Amino acid sequence: RSADGTIIETIDPNDPSVGKMLQDELRKSEHTDTQRQEEQLRSMTVQEKMLLLLKLLRDRVKVEAVIGNDVHARNLRLLAYCLKAGRDEERQTLIKDVMGNSLDALDIFSDL
Repeated sequence: RSADGTIIETIDPNDPSVGKMLQDELRKSEHTDTQRQEEQLRSMTVQEKMLLLLKLLRDRVKVEAVIGNDVHARNLRLLAYCLKAGRDEERQTLIKDVMGNSLDALDIFSDL
């Protein structure tokens, strides 16, 4: 009991019955969520589905840009900065600062 008299329930993660109960609840919720998502997808129009796909793609690109350490991730970050820039001159400056005058790097960036 806490200081104000309310009962505080805890679970023991080492108890096998608790682990089984949690797994069962997870399976139930996954099944219910999957059914709900399928129903939502069936009721969506083509335009709504396209918007959803674009939002998912945007989120994926954000994650790749943040997590990645390769050339592709660097280019995605640079593209994001360019999109935020207000003028073309700012974009050109950003690209030159990051890429320099390397035609290979600029070519790879332009493939995005």
